[in-house]
Amino acid sequence: MKRSLLLIVLLLAFGASELQAQAPVKHFLLEEFTGSWCGWCPRGIYGIQQMEEKYPSQFIPIGFHNGDPMVIAEGTTLQATVPGYPDAWFNRMTQTDGTRNTDPTQWANLMEAHLSDAVAADVSIKNVQYTAATRKFTATVSVKFLQAITGDLRLNMYVSEDSVSGAKGTQYDQTSYLTYRSGYESNPFYTLGHTVPGYQHMHVARAVLGGAWGTPGIIPASVTAGSTYTQDFTYTLPAGINPEHVNLIGLAFAYNASSVSKNEVFNAIQVKLTDPSFVPTSGLTITADQKYITAKAGGQTTQTVTVHNSNSTATQAYLAVDKVFSSVATTTGWQGTISPQTMSIPANGSAQATLTFTTPANAGYVNAVVGVTPILSNGETGISTSSPAKVNALSAATKYIAYGNDAFINSANGMAKNTYGTGYAGVGLDSATMTAYPPTSFDVAIFPAVFLLDYQNLNGAPPPVAPTINAMLDAGKKVLLTSEYAGYFAFDAAGPYYNSTGGNPTDEMTKLITKLGITYSGQVSHTDQNGNRILSSPIKGVANDVIGNGITGTCNDFYYDTWDLTGTKGVPFLYFDNDPTLTAGLRYDFGSNQRMVYLDFDLQDISSASIASKILTKSMDFLVNGVNAVEPGTATSFSLGQNYPNPVASETKIGYSVSERTPVSITVHDVLGREVGSLVNTTKDAGTYSVNFDASKLSAGAYIYTMNAGGKTIEKTMTVTK
Repeated sequence: MKRSLLLIVLLLAFGASELQAQAPVKHFLLEEFTGSWCGWCPRGIYGIQQMEEKYPSQFIPIGFHNGDPMVIAEGTTLQATVPGYPDAWFNRMTQTDGTRNTDPTQWANLMEAHLSDAVAADVSIKNVQYTAATRKFTATVSVKFLQAITGDLRLNMYVSEDSVSGAKGTQYDQTSYLTYRSGYESNPFYTLGHTVPGYQHMHVARAVLGGAWGTPGIIPASVTAGSTYTQDFTYTLPAGINPEHVNLIGLAFAYNASSVSKNEVFNAIQVKLTDPSFVPTSGLTITADQKYITAKAGGQTTQTVTVHNSNSTATQAYLAVDKVFSSVATTTGWQGTISPQTMSIPANGSAQATLTFTTPANAGYVNAVVGVTPILSNGETGISTSSPAKVNALSAATKYIAYGNDAFINSANGMAKNTYGTGYAGVGLDSATMTAYPPTSFDVAIFPAVFLLDYQNLNGAPPPVAPTINAMLDAGKKVLLTSEYAGYFAFDAAGPYYNSTGGNPTDEMTKLITKLGITYSGQVSHTDQNGNRILSSPIKGVANDVIGNGITGTCNDFYYDTWDLTGTKGVPFLYFDNDPTLTAGLRYDFGSNQRMVYLDFDLQDISSASIASKILTKSMDFLVNGVNAVEPGTATSFSLGQNYPNPVASETKIGYSVSERTPVSITVHDVLGREVGSLVNTTKDAGTYSVNFDASKLSAGAYIYTMNAGGKTIEKTMTVTK
């Protein structure tokens, strides 16, 4: 049995049987203009999916590609006046701007506005004959006019194909600009990368059999109600097109070369080439018990999905975890499986299946997209209109988490390269994800490339970050924030968001900058002598600083915020333009493990990956290990210092050195050998370090602290007093 997997954007071929005796139905044809190179076109992909779900029996999409291997000459002719992508013609109706062009945000409103329109013509496709040996088919488009109409009236037939793909790394891969972009959280491309390899394009226009604008002369210039006209079409499918995925679209329309307002599609119809009588309105939907789960590290975690059948008869269905839109399919060490893969769902009933995540021992975040498709009488799977069930899984081993997307942090040179990579996962910056996985649940929360820190009521803004950072610090957690324009957007009278919100930053934003002890001063813009913007700024670290020492590089930004540090509670460690007054990085240690690093740039904008990696790693070292966690310089031996102060009543500091990169552990035991504290358990580069230990909860007496590093074991004794 051949089965085609339901992707989250599989787009349906809808049709109506000529044999059905029923009142004529108004079908709406969407001629979409798109391209695999177009990073905004996933907006159109998702828009079509939504339309198909809501109007499964009346909506017919076809995609005319441009600039990729799926382009056809007729499509190029049709889209000559299209201003951008994605764009579409909705029954070729004229819009308020005098054109046919519509954005995905308009499609649902147009559909609702015209659902009750009178049906001017009834279109059908008859006499479909396909010969597999020659790959040739013949078919007839028939129109019965239900009203008297005059004009240049024409018929046409489109040939479209579903599930069109090519080798990974080719122009069939879909580009997306929606990765973790605020406002697109519900779009399936939100959690995918900038390029989606192996993407299967749906409703791809493969041929226009009557010419771009149809064949004139078939229908007279004036028709009466009840009159019928037909046009025969013949076509041979080129090699590479799968006949099982081919749809035929018949349409009747008015054409006028000089007046867009006189062009309109009266009606359309779509059928499958290999099964013209099949109407694939499956009536199946699939849901998951939970959209966000925590998966057991180094084990298996299950989740129940339910398939619902609204048909009056039992339906056979096929379930699968999609291999393109499920990151679990491409993430090393993870697996996602569904069982059973085939099931029978009773009439007006439901059936359940089990989704199983197999998780490695390290941290990570994946999703599994489970689709359901009906199994047809000939054993083939159809295409369903239902949205797949998407389950997101975060490993329980996650200690350090990033909300949002910085291309560098998630690259091979980012968190994966330093000692914190095995405990790190990156997720989306959206309310649902942050609610499911609260930042306060993790040791370090990273907020990368966040421009707007607290504009929750602004259209397109991310969830408020300022109150989350305040909550993290109040809970004794650690925060890494990178933001190029946070001050400009919040406090600058020239900033667009400042004006749109009346210049009133929220209490939480004010609380945050008060906590940090900084005040917005303005913005520096780089220009040359001709006033042209310059895309670069040198950055330099403060000598002998725990983070800044030895850092010199270039940041590719046109402009950046400047801050008045008069009341700062932090330590500047990086600056711009060789000017120590232009702060690029601040670090804070509020005590009781409340620490923060604020970078006034995005790490992905640092021109050198090695410098960006050094900034990230040293920032994490500071956040995890404390103010004096790393001292500049290279140690020449393994050593463990005496804690200070000693004796100790509450907090004490322990220094240590390693002469080479090695795993390091430091533990504290009582005189009976029972562990009472684990201070360090990570890999360290050569250097001198220190760690704080809170002994306030220990009973008075002697304790032994031990360092294991480089194959050596060193012990010291501390005394606790009360």
